[in-house]
Amino acid sequence: MFRYEFSHTVLQALLTWLCRTRLMETGPRMRQNINIATAGLLELDNIAVEWYIPGEKEIAAVNFLLQRYLAPILNDLSQFSSGELSLDNETLQRTLKLVLKIVNAISEMIEPVKSGEYRSVLSSHMCWLDTLHIKIGGESVRKIMNDLMGRLQEKLIRNRSDDTDSFLCVIYIYDVLLFSHGLDEDEIGDHIDDHKREKVHREDKLRRGKKHLPGVHLDRIALHWETHVWLKNLLVMETVPDELVNKLLLLCTYRYSEVRVAAQELLIKVLARVGSCSHKQVLPYLVECLGQDVNAIKAGDTSMEQEAKEEAESRLKGALYIIYSEKHMFFYSWEAVSKLWPALVTAQQSDKQSKTQLKCLFDVIRIHFRCGRSSEGHQYQG
Repeated sequence: MFRYEFSHTVLQALLTWLCRTRLMETGPRMRQNINIATAGLLELDNIAVEWYIPGEKEIAAVNFLLQRYLAPILNDLSQFSSGELSLDNETLQRTLKLVLKIVNAISEMIEPVKSGEYRSVLSSHMCWLDTLHIKIGGESVRKIMNDLMGRLQEKLIRNRSDDTDSFLCVIYIYDVLLFSHGLDEDEIGDHIDDHKREKVHREDKLRRGKKHLPGVHLDRIALHWETHVWLKNLLVMETVPDELVNKLLLLCTYRYSEVRVAAQELLIKVLARVGSCSHKQVLPYLVECLGQDVNAIKAGDTSMEQEAKEEAESRLKGALYIIYSEKHMFFYSWEAVSKLWPALVTAQQSDKQSKTQLKCLFDVIRIHFRCGRSSEGHQYQG
């Protein structure tokens, strides 16, 4: 296990080093004519830096590595999804972890999937990045991965419903495909916090101004670049594949809590980024989960009946959690309220009610009336 994990990490580091545009220091950080009396503090204009941008040789090396390591395992996963190949749990999990590391490493050079026309503020100024995109067989890597992970998820639900580790790997790959473009927004947020602390720690309290140590300026330049790349590929409705959201919804109401929690965190992250325009796609499934009667489920086999009830209870619990987490967005829309409120009132509760279910249900009702009182004299969002 240690050997393959170590080799996976080495491959990820190599691909990251080849693919990621970054600062390069080719000489001393301070120019020769800098006054030493300033104690090494410099203005931004006096920093000598160059940029590493992947060229033809680097892209050729990346394509070779992808054909050598990524293409074969994608073929194996495709055959496994279609039933042509058998993989044990350990081999499947090891393969998915390698896919996760490779896709994360090359995420800056794989274009987002677009369902419609979309141009960001930075698109025209950073269009040269589009020439660095990597494709597999002439197709977008993200689109290939979205389709493959969707088929693999269906295979796992049919035949390996208890393989939670593989489900978690699939969810983590979804996260990278949606949010990672070199770095994801969580890593950029951590970098911003680290830069603020470093700037305060290394600040000259006597001089102040815009002069800082060279390392502070370099970190700021790198942070600006990472933020620009992230904003250029900012997640919007036009870059969220509908199929992926539907797959996430299924996992948000899955029977195993580990899978359900991980999928819910990712879906709520997507809804928070995209906004209320994604609710039309999410609401029908949530209403369907609320409308089922858990106690009415009957089956000839007692074990099958118990399993069906557990699945129905998980769907109800997952739907309530999503509604509760997005309560301030759902209940400020008449369209959403007109569907959710009747479903909540008529929802059939199970005999084995959990504290989480009750808390979610009553908090959702309480929030609804609070939203109604606070919006008196104002129109709900249409």
